[in-house]
Amino acid sequence: MLQRAAIGAMVATILVGAAVTAAATGGRDPVDPTIVLNQNPHLGELVDFTTTYPKTVKEPRIVVNCVQDGVLVWGEVGTVDWVFKLGGDSSQWVDNGGAASCMATLDNLIWHGKRTQEWVWLADTTFEADPA
Repeated sequence: MLQRAAIGAMVATILVGAAVTAAATGGRDPVDPTIVLNQNPHLGELVDFTTTYPKTVKEPRIVVNCVQDGVLVWGEVGTVDWVFKLGGDSSQWVDNGGAASCMATLDNLIWHGKRTQEWVWLADTTFEADPA
């Protein structure tokens, strides 16, 4: 049940983000957003990503979430130059060990003054992370 809700939320975020991005840029910026993992991922390994995005994107962020059997076991948010330690130093994934299915999204963080920020999906990639 939790897995279906998580997948539904991801799909909704992707669809809304894509529509907002298309409307906001008006098709004027020819750069297609991309995100690519630079390493062969393993639990505990440091990984980073190569990204491309339109110059209209002012606050790009990468969000990495990993699941085992449909349960979120680790997640982290960083800037596009961030180096992520898969599983971190303390997480359910580190406790469990084993492989995990992961998704990294490239998002644009938009601030509305003192109001709530908005996360706009730009691109994503999925990968399987092996045990340590």
